[in-house]
Amino acid sequence: MRTAYIIAAVVVVVLIIAVVLLNPKKPAATVITPNTQPEQPTAPTAPTGRMLTIPVVVTKQYFSPNNFTVRRGDTVTLRVSAPDLQHSVSIPQMNLHDTISQQQTVDLTFTVKASDVQVYCTDKCDPGVVLNIHVQ
Repeated sequence: MRTAYIIAAVVVVVLIIAVVLLNPKKPAATVITPNTQPEQPTAPTAPTGRMLTIPVVVTKQYFSPNNFTVRRGDTVTLRVSAPDLQHSVSIPQMNLHDTISQQQTVDLTFTVKASDVQVYCTDKCDPGVVLNIHVQ
């Protein structure tokens, strides 16, 4: 008799499991009340870069500093001064060119893209006078 109860209990458990596993579940309905709308997904926004002002001195022999590192997206203002004589500077990647008179200062502003930037002295400097701006 006891065996019959155990067999009956196993059959009931198997039937319950079969019903649960074979019964497809319906997705829950989304309830929207008249005064609300479903939330719309938003695209992530790119972080805005920093605003940097870097004082730079150009002489016949060098830029000071002659290299530094910024982040992609930063807006950089190079505040370039020429204490010794008039210099022409160029940033070809940004299509920026300017002449700095002796004892004067000029601001060159640009937003950094994905690649490193070189600033050249194109007038009255020794060959190889370059300011390297590295991008992270």
